[in-house]
Amino acid sequence: MPAAMFEPLAPGEAGSALPLAPSWRAVLPVPDDAPRELPRHRLGKPARWWVYRGAAGGRLFVVARFDKPDGDKEVLPLTYCEGPEGKREWRWQAPPEPRPLYGLDRLARCPDAPVVVTEGEKAADAAGELFQDCVAITSQGGASAAGKADWAPLRGRSVTIWPDHDQNGRRYATDVARLAFEAGAVSVCVVALPNPFPDKWDVADPPPSGWNVEGLRGLLAAAVPVERIETAPAVEIINGSTIVPRPITWLWQGWLAQGKLHILAGAPGAGKTTIALALAAVLTVGGRWPDGSRAPDGDVLVWSAEDDAADSLIPRFLASGGDRLRIHFVGGITDDGGRRPFDPSRDVPALVASARRLPSLRLLVLDPIVSAVAGDSHKNAEVRRGLQPVVDFAAEAGCGVLGITHFTKGTSGREPTERVTGSLAFGALARLVLATAKPAEADGKRRLVRAKSNIGPDGGGYEYDLILEPLAEHHFAAQRVVWGTSLDGGARELLNDVEQPEEDVRSGAQSAAEKFLRETLSDGPVPVRQLKQAAQANCIAWRTVERTKKALGIIAVKGGMNEGWLWRLSDDDRDEDRRRPPSQSEGRQQNGLAVFGEDGGLRKGEWEDEL
Repeated sequence: MPAAMFEPLAPGEAGSALPLAPSWRAVLPVPDDAPRELPRHRLGKPARWWVYRGAAGGRLFVVARFDKPDGDKEVLPLTYCEGPEGKREWRWQAPPEPRPLYGLDRLARCPDAPVVVTEGEKAADAAGELFQDCVAITSQGGASAAGKADWAPLRGRSVTIWPDHDQNGRRYATDVARLAFEAGAVSVCVVALPNPFPDKWDVADPPPSGWNVEGLRGLLAAAVPVERIETAPAVEIINGSTIVPRPITWLWQGWLAQGKLHILAGAPGAGKTTIALALAAVLTVGGRWPDGSRAPDGDVLVWSAEDDAADSLIPRFLASGGDRLRIHFVGGITDDGGRRPFDPSRDVPALVASARRLPSLRLLVLDPIVSAVAGDSHKNAEVRRGLQPVVDFAAEAGCGVLGITHFTKGTSGREPTERVTGSLAFGALARLVLATAKPAEADGKRRLVRAKSNIGPDGGGYEYDLILEPLAEHHFAAQRVVWGTSLDGGARELLNDVEQPEEDVRSGAQSAAEKFLRETLSDGPVPVRQLKQAAQANCIAWRTVERTKKALGIIAVKGGMNEGWLWRLSDDDRDEDRRRPPSQSEGRQQNGLAVFGEDGGLRKGEWEDEL
């Protein structure tokens, strides 16, 4: 970093350093076009600075050390941020928690090397020079901030902690040992410094008299193993006064929320995966949603068991205008048994740990989400248990999770959330459920509707088409979404309107509604509220009942004060019903059984009372 980046302030400018501003969001990694001129600070020019880098080597943030005239020092983080109205600049503030470790790039380059953890960046650099067979790392923020770092990269590693020779150093070593085990480290050791080492000595200081580099390496080799401490589980109780209310943060207002689980369901061929990739593409470039609003930019992580990344997912993503540098795909799993395919039913915790290394992650796509559940996906408890790590990760990382699944066959016309394959817990655990419909008629438009939302309005949707888009610099085309007009109305009605052609509605759903009305009204008028209950119990959409009422010429009459409106057959229909042989359901009525069942509908004796 050139020295010009840290020029001292002119007289009178002291204290003008930029304050911590929660409205400024860290941009990680730092884009290549970020300015090289960094902001000045009231303490002047830093004596040293360290660049935190991601596993791929990209810049994440900077830590600067200022030496004060009184001999003290101050170490401050510097983060590239995006503020109101999209303005971007360097800010003197820490990156979001959990904070990346210093040395992630070295960890990635040496995946099998032992790890040395020190307290502070200067000590980490010194340890890297002394112990070249190891990877030296540290966390940002000093001895008291170990819990604010992301230690997930230590999973599967052998770790040795070299603490500073003071009380704070010993406390840091204790915290890091616990966090390393929680992250999945296979072993943890702590270097024990003998008495000749002065108070506050660290590995960046010259060795005391009588010690040399070989002696320091001997201390590292003789580090004391730490035993994993098994603690009894304890329930945390949080007082309401400590919780600060905050609004939902939307990626797409009303449709995609940060930190929440979403379900995208539909019949085969509706284009669910293509829709997911279209949404991902918008996020990777900060593009426009179907309603014209601007999306925040960020990374997207995709796992798919049904499509190949090279011939299906990436082509569709590129056809949708996405930035290939900002989409990532889940590969295999490396564990004690070697490398194997990713299994979402057992590897979601490992996926969550790896996904934390993408600090700008906006969306995680799981296709199909039912594979994330070990055991029976039709059992409520097993579904909730299997999806809870995903829900927890979404809340912790502040990214949306979009799980793709199918509709159960033969459920057309029912409530969309009830049509989702598997346990009802899929729809219950998700905060938003989106549903797609493929039109039965060739010239019809597909539809995306909002079937359920616990955090905003539901209903409404968008028409869309699927087209083939030629890919620039490639000699083939890929499928993408073309959004159409917005739609108003309930999700069930919007799906029903396109899933069956009119003649099928007449022969299917409407014929069932006709039979239902003739049988139910054959003995006289029935209150509308009870008809609605009975229709719902028989899985007949009320809109279909209303259309059939008009077709049959059913008459609506005003009942008593407590009855409201009633429906009855026309006189012609009543005469026709008397001539028709009794159906099976009419025979049940004559035997005194329930007309509507146990859901509050009328029974035979109640019909007689009403008449």
